Amino acid sequence: MHFKNTILFIGLTLTMGACATYTLPVNSLTEQLQEAKSNPQQINTKLNGPTVMGNFSYQMNGVDTLKVYNSKGQIVKIKNAPSIEMQLTLKNGKIRTYYFDSVTLTNDSIKGCYSRFLNRYSTIAIKDIESIGVQNAKKGFNYAK
Repeated sequence: MHFKNTILFIGLTLTMGACATYTLPVNSLTEQLQEAKSNPQQINTKLNGPTVMGNFSYQMNGVDTLKVYNSKGQIVKIKNAPSIEMQLTLKNGKIRTYYFDSVTLTNDSIKGCYSRFLNRYSTIAIKDIESIGVQNAKKGFNYAK
């Protein structure tokens, strides 16, 4: 009986701590980035983590609210934040994860930050993207005031 209670507790804990993942069609991503292209912002972000603490600046894409789809296919609006992650599944099976507020559109590709700690960016052709998932990773990143 004790074993079943332990398994139930672990299952409930994992379920309650899970982040909701939303989908974002590729054409919707490009439309939203295109609309925001005229509103880029230099933003200060406060980073608190195990290895880095303090503020740093980077160019934010200017998207204020991201329109995504929940598991029922309904549109959900998510406020852009430094902890929002976008996971790209590529047609070759590889997966890339970017912080959404850093993602920008350039011609036929997107560029995004995959490491806040190392300030690392990469670029991916839009035609190579199979699907996009979006979630709030709740990593403790906040915009500095």
